Amino acid sequence: MRKKSLLILLTVLALSAIMLISAATIYTLNFTTMTANVAPTGTVTVSVNAQNYTNGQSLTFDWVAVTTGQNTRSIIIYNNVNAPVTPSIATTNLPSGWILTLSDTSAISAYGTVTRSLVLTVPSNPTAGDYSWSATLNVSS
Repeated sequence: MRKKSLLILLTVLALSAIMLISAATIYTLNFTTMTANVAPTGTVTVSVNAQNYTNGQSLTFDWVAVTTGQNTRSIIIYNNVNAPVTPSIATTNLPSGWILTLSDTSAISAYGTVTRSLVLTVPSNPTAGDYSWSATLNVSS
């Protein structure tokens, strides 16, 4: 009986040891790729005729007298954002046949400053008079 009790005790101890060893196993995970994102922050300022405008401000831009063909006006874009930005221009109610473009729509580096031109192309033989339309300079990161 004593041998049987000793055998049971040894079996319990062996099983307990196996369970402890199993519990002590360390599992590891290897992160092969980790990513993080830093959101763009800052403002973009546009200077027109030495007057600065920031995000969302409206301005009146007078082309004064234009001629047939291309008419240009310089603007300075200050990118005070911690990421490159790309400018584009959109128009509303531009007279038929007229075209307004931005001379260069390539990206502006983070904290960069560039001079670009607004180019207004007026078709041949426009009717004399005053014209008005809206334009939005969009800058996206």
